[in-house]
Amino acid sequence: MNKANFTPLLFLFFIPLILFGQNAPNAEARYTNKPPVIDGNLNDEAWINAQTISHFRQNFPTDTLPAQYPTYIKFLFDDTYLYIAIQAKSSGTDFVATSLK
Repeated sequence: MNKANFTPLLFLFFIPLILFGQNAPNAEARYTNKPPVIDGNLNDEAWINAQTISHFRQNFPTDTLPAQYPTYIKFLFDDTYLYIAIQAKSSGTDFVATSLK
């Protein structure tokens, strides 16, 4: 098969991959007049009114499965800072690193 006949076949092969690929989640950083309290809790008004993105996909063992544990991300900004909150669920409980050595 010469190169001129092979190129359209490659194009037809990759069209389904392009059309049915994963869509990246849309994130919106919302402006806040009252900055959130940086305390690890997401229960103040600024975080409650922020848009949440979720429904992520895992990448191992395959990238077509929903994430095994949910992750939620929120973005806020004010005139000075960008605030990012990530709430990542997991089955484990021992996440304290005693040393970074």
